[in-house]
Amino acid sequence: MKRSELKKVIAEYQEISQQINQLEKRKTYLAERVKRHMGDRQEERLDDFIIRFQAVESNRFDLSSFKEQHGDLYKAFTRHTITRRFSIA
Repeated sequence: MKRSELKKVIAEYQEISQQINQLEKRKTYLAERVKRHMGDRQEERLDDFIIRFQAVESNRFDLSSFKEQHGDLYKAFTRHTITRRFSIA
């Protein structure tokens, strides 16, 4: 790819990234408005829509505490990996 074409691709990528960011912010804002409307209700029906805002319980492994209390075991089961991270700044 020529430098001029690459420059255009990067500019379009950045423009789309900015649009996605703005849309995500708008989506979050709208979701928060609906959540405030729901209050403590877990479900509401509106025409063809079913809106749910429910509590979900889960158990998660506390890696930080495990690493602190059982450092040797943590090291024994840790494996080294390499990944590539893509970014344009």
